[in-house]
Amino acid sequence: MHIEKGKIKKYGPYAPVPISQYESEFSQLLSLYKKHMKQDSRAMEIGTHYGGTLYHFLKEAPKYSFVLSVDDYHINSHLYEWWVPKDVDFKWIKGKSQDVKTTKEIKFLGPYDFIFIDGGHSLNDVKQDWLTAFNNINPGGIIAFHDILPHPNSEVYILWNDIAKHLSTEAYIDNPDQDGCGIGVVFC
Repeated sequence: MHIEKGKIKKYGPYAPVPISQYESEFSQLLSLYKKHMKQDSRAMEIGTHYGGTLYHFLKEAPKYSFVLSVDDYHINSHLYEWWVPKDVDFKWIKGKSQDVKTTKEIKFLGPYDFIFIDGGHSLNDVKQDWLTAFNNINPGGIIAFHDILPHPNSEVYILWNDIAKHLSTEAYIDNPDQDGCGIGVVFC
C-alpha cells in the first residue's frame, strides 16, 4: 500500500480505502460489470473488508440498480453513505455469509445479476458462498471469484478448478506465475 497525493492505493485502481486487487484483473472485472449491469439490475458482494471493490461497484452502478454488501466486519461502513450514487439502492449486512440468518436475507433481497465472492477463503466457506450465489443468481447472470490461483492462505482455487471444468468461465490473471489472486468469472 502506498499514498499517492493523499489517496490510498493498494494494488488496484484508486479507491478512498485499500483495495486488495491487481489493477489489471479488477479493471477487466469492472469493465464486465459495467457492460452487464443495466437499470434495475441487482449486484451483491460477499466479502467487503475495507470496501475498495464495493466503492467501485457502487460508483459504476446504473440508475435504479440495487447493490448488497455482505461482510463480517464492514471496517469502513461509516463511508458508505458518501459512496452511494443518487438513484442507486444500497444495503449492507454485517454477518458471516454462511450463517442461516444471512443467507435468508440474501435470498429475500435477491435474485442478483452480478455476484462477487471474496469472503472466507477456506474450501468450506467458499463452497457455501458458491452455493448461496448459484441459488440466487438470475439466468444470464455473472458470479465472480477472487483468489482463484493457489496461495498458502486460500483454497478458492480448488473449487474454481472444479467449476472451470464444468461451466462457462473466464479468468483474469495479471501474471500466470503470480502467487495467489486472479479473478474467475462464471457465466450462468
